This record gives sequence, C-alpha cells and structure tokens, in this order.
Amino acid sequence: ISISHSFPYAAIAVSKRKIGIDLEKINVKLQKLKSKFLYKTEYEWIENPNELDFLTAVWTIKEALYKIHPAKFWSFREHYEVSEFDLEASSIECRVFSEISSDSFTAEIKKIEDFYLAVVQ
Repeated sequence: ISISHSFPYAAIAVSKRKIGIDLEKINVKLQKLKSKFLYKTEYEWIENPNELDFLTAVWTIKEALYKIHPAKFWSFREHYEVSEFDLEASSIECRVFSEISSDSFTAEIKKIEDFYLAVVQ
C-alpha cells in the first residue's frame, strides 16, 4: 500500500507487489532545485519548452520510487535514475542503484490539471 496527497487531492495504490505512488503540484521551485535531484543523464533529455513538466514528472517518479526502495539510498541525484521518456508515455523505466547493485522498476505518470501522479512498481 502507498499513499500520497497534495491539496486538494489524495491518492492510494494497493498491490500484492511493491508499489509507490506520489502526487505533486507543478512548482517553479523545481527549476532552482534540479541540481539536487537530477541524475547526470537526465539533463541530456529534459526538453526546455516543457522543462517544468519534465522536472515535476521526474521528481514525482523519484518520490514514488523512494517509497518502494528507501533503505540505503537517499540521494535522488546520485542513486535514482529515470530513463528518457515523453510526457505522454505509458511506461517509464527507472532504477535505484549503487556501485554494487541496481534495481529496476516501471513508472506510469498522469497529468491531472496542475498535478502529476506517478505510480511505480
């Protein structure tokens, strides 16, 4: 089970497998914070005209991913990576990794008004 909220919405995901859900409002502050949470390869594909949407989607995916895999890895910038995607994608690859291991997951995102919802399994 995984729960998220961002006024005025709440979301819950239930699964027999590991699952993470996150809901985030689009926020311009992410443009100033991107150096703290983007993995080096993510800079290469985030599109400038849609930068804020991509930043919000990536942040939301990483928050949902953290709910599945929080233990040893706490740095979104160094240990959490989202593969290149377009904003209409139905399936997005993401992973949590270190020098000795890597766990891959699949994310789905949906834009709802000024919010992004991500579910990671």
